Amino acid sequence: MSRKVWVFVEGGGDSRQEQTPLRVGFGQLIKQWLGELPQPTVIACGGRARAFRDFSIAVRKYPGDLCLLLVDSEAPVGDGVAAWEHVLRRVGDGWVRPDGVGEDRLFFMAQAMEAWLIADAEALAKFYGQKFRAQDIPARANVEDVAKQDLFEALRKATRDTRAYSKRDGFALIGRISAARVCERSPVHARRFFQRLSEAMAR
Repeated sequence: MSRKVWVFVEGGGDSRQEQTPLRVGFGQLIKQWLGELPQPTVIACGGRARAFRDFSIAVRKYPGDLCLLLVDSEAPVGDGVAAWEHVLRRVGDGWVRPDGVGEDRLFFMAQAMEAWLIADAEALAKFYGQKFRAQDIPARANVEDVAKQDLFEALRKATRDTRAYSKRDGFALIGRISAARVCERSPVHARRFFQRLSEAMAR
């Protein structure tokens, strides 16, 4: 592999200290998928607007490297709607694709990162312990169909007898879930991201 690969991820808070758990968690999830292949550099960026800004700056600053952007879609992505078209149209984003950047640079964690978490209820149960209410986690095969607000409500119910779910928990959990299970239950967004990573790191 001759060029460096960067993954800019939405989330983690505003400070480097707050962003570290998410960066480490995604690093663990990606390593689980890639195994002994070289690993990308993961950057936890905080808010989604900052993630897009940091990604756009890196694209210009490191034209020989491969920069990937991983964010929540925040809403369902329409059939046949490309990723960059989705964030251009979405109220609150209006992101214009940087020059020279293809469709294979922008990826979604379904409507929210929590969709990937509920894809592995076993990992959640192990994290929260015996009082975790797995029956409150949506069992539908495709977690991409679960609305963002329903993701948080399900996690709230499932953890009501333990400590309540928080974003901090999510940052720790992302490194403990099964990447294979996530790809199985997020067959468009997660699979597309991990396959692109595999292609990039195998070169």
